[in-house]
Amino acid sequence: MASQTHRKKEGSLRDLFAKTPAKRMAQSGPQEPEGDDETGPAPSEVDGAPLTRAFMEQLFGSLREDFAMLKRDIVADIKDLKKEVIDLGQCVDLVEQTQDAREEELNCHRRELLTLQDKNQDLQYQIEDLENRSRHSNIRIKGIPAQAEAGSLEEFVVCLFRHVVPSFKEQDIVLDGTHRAGRPAHTPGQAQDMLPCLHYYKQKEVIMVAIRDTTTIEFEGHRVGLCQDLSTLTLQRRRLLRPVTEILREEGIKYQWDHPFRLLFTWHNELHSIRTLKEAQRLEGMPQNLEERAQMAAPPSRQRSPGPDHLKPNT
Repeated sequence: MASQTHRKKEGSLRDLFAKTPAKRMAQSGPQEPEGDDETGPAPSEVDGAPLTRAFMEQLFGSLREDFAMLKRDIVADIKDLKKEVIDLGQCVDLVEQTQDAREEELNCHRRELLTLQDKNQDLQYQIEDLENRSRHSNIRIKGIPAQAEAGSLEEFVVCLFRHVVPSFKEQDIVLDGTHRAGRPAHTPGQAQDMLPCLHYYKQKEVIMVAIRDTTTIEFEGHRVGLCQDLSTLTLQRRRLLRPVTEILREEGIKYQWDHPFRLLFTWHNELHSIRTLKEAQRLEGMPQNLEERAQMAAPPSRQRSPGPDHLKPNT
């Protein structure tokens, strides 16, 4: 728009000079200025034509009109630009308000998600605890090959329990059931866990107390391990906390597994209860590379004898 106005001004100036031919101005001859001589400078010549007062007034009048028109155009353009800037500012404010509302809504969803995750974790611990409580009367027996026992499984288990607790009489041990855990062994001589369920929980506790200070016992030429029957998820959680239990054993600190799942121990004369390695790393004096130790530790094989963590009774 400014370029068009500029071209318009140039055209008007050319028309002004075209309307004043040089011949007519030359024929008129020099004219004395009316009034005092202080009204303006002495006339001069431009391209052979003298400049008179009338010519100068006409010239400056045309220029004033052109500048006024240019000013009106600039003012109009500024008003339009100002309106566009105001509209753009309102749009930006609306977008910022919408963005703030979305961020607040997102933060609310995040808080709700964290709350639901905590509730879901608590429910998992409760379900895990219920599953472990349903196995309280079970004892997992490890290290017995499939063809090692003679006769029925119940007779073999009764003989094993009498070997562990000699004060038991054969007729005193009542089993609700005995079966092998998992799928049948395909390799001859392969060990497979046994799961006897004792009818009296007190007898099960007596057996677990008898093996408290040992991990394996010798029975009929085999190294047999007895431990509490726990859910798979609980065993996985215990394996993840193995770096902590190893440090506690190195320091000679006793620990205990609690229900729902947690590890209880005394550290720097304070009783602590943890569930994850991150909670353990927050303790003062605890190594910070527990997660690296857990990753480096290979998962135990099913054919190996149970480790100390699995054989530790729940007291």
